[in-house]
Amino acid sequence: MYSLKGKKLKDQHGHLVKAEKIISESSVIALFFSASWSKHCNEFIPLLKEIYAENVKLDYNITIINVPFDEKKGAMEDHFKTQGDWYTILYGDTVATELQWHYGISYIPNIIVLDPEGNVVSRNGIQDVIQYNKNVLVAWTR
Repeated sequence: MYSLKGKKLKDQHGHLVKAEKIISESSVIALFFSASWSKHCNEFIPLLKEIYAENVKLDYNITIINVPFDEKKGAMEDHFKTQGDWYTILYGDTVATELQWHYGISYIPNIIVLDPEGNVVSRNGIQDVIQYNKNVLVAWTR
């Protein structure tokens, strides 16, 4: 998948995991572009956590990867702790900016949904979640 080859991601427990391993075990990957300073990101996280919990319960095998926009490590790490049991790109890794530019991200929160090969499933992940709520799991894994 674009830009994540050879990268490590961090889980909520602080463990580093190879991105390729996570991607190969996923049906789809949701890149969640967010920042601690964004009111809209912070308001959206509870809904995303709820949908992710349903994903785990129903075994849809959707992986969420936080793509941070924070400029300060502490703010980024504190913000990630408020999120669900998913992964984040490491602070300072240029892949966050590369993904932002590659997918044309101009506002946050934003979600780009990809299949394991890197093909775009949805460029409108936030709108999908708002429109379909938990049914977004079906829409993304068709």
